[in-house]
Amino acid sequence: DGSIYFSLPDLATNTTHYFKVQEFRKPEYEVSSMHRPTTPHYCHSTTDEYVIVTCEGKLFAGGYLNDANVQWTVKPETTQFTPPERSDYTFGRAEQFFWRYRYNNSFQTEHKISYPAKTFQ
Repeated sequence: DGSIYFSLPDLATNTTHYFKVQEFRKPEYEVSSMHRPTTPHYCHSTTDEYVIVTCEGKLFAGGYLNDANVQWTVKPETTQFTPPERSDYTFGRAEQFFWRYRYNNSFQTEHKISYPAKTFQ
């Protein structure tokens, strides 16, 4: 907190005003969510399937955000997954890939090395 004294004197009057300065920070919060599929392997959804989702919000001061307004949007998306350090496995929609082949014919090229004539004298 701090105060500022502000004065505007002129020949006729002298006006002063005090301002009090306070620190204000927007509340910081943390939101976490978790989903639990209703089947062990959730791949293709139908209208009969559902997903259980929970959400929790906390202020960094430690209190919970009780009765906070929440807007949910849940939609399916196609994705793919490659486990860490296992690039040989990919789950999800197959991506197109192309083999690249590069031909290097340098082994067929004849290389000649010439030495000055005085080397063999």
